[in-house]
Amino acid sequence: MTGGRDQTQRSPWFVPALLTLLAAAGIALAAFAVFRPEQPETIDAAVAAYRASAAPHGAATRAAPDLSPAGLTLDAAGITTLEDEAGPVDTFVYVGDDGTRVVLYVGARPFPRPLGIPEDETSDRWTADVDDVFMTSIEEPNPFLLVSSDRASVERAAGFAERQIEPSRFQGHRTAQPSVEPEVDAG
Repeated sequence: MTGGRDQTQRSPWFVPALLTLLAAAGIALAAFAVFRPEQPETIDAAVAAYRASAAPHGAATRAAPDLSPAGLTLDAAGITTLEDEAGPVDTFVYVGDDGTRVVLYVGARPFPRPLGIPEDETSDRWTADVDDVFMTSIEEPNPFLLVSSDRASVERAAGFAERQIEPSRFQGHRTAQPSVEPEVDAG
């Protein structure tokens, strides 16, 4: 043996330092899990409904846009509730010649933006890829959300949908108008 330290012998601070490092890493992971931002409920629900091939129910309150120029055929129409607070949204399910499904949700108010999509006051449009489900939304004048696993289908359908979506025929489906304070007679 030479004059150096035996390689199997460790410094007295090695084990406490390793334990401290592991504890800090565990705390950081736990904090991330607890404080990790979540997708808006509506976005999570849209992704889950798309993956589950959920069918809408009831009757839609507006006519389905003709997306056949985008290569899509209407397969189902009705109502879906993506979020309790937002209420029901008209839902139109389309299928492409290749079997690709595209779901169009039309609501009374803009759909929330997914995580990572900044609020942009100069644009009423956004696009996102949420867990391999592509979506795009146009907020005005008739807010809608298009969802599919195929980005190109969503992009083709967006322009046709935007030009054709009409206001809801069911007033209760629209968001409530702001209340007006009654005038007080000063006399």
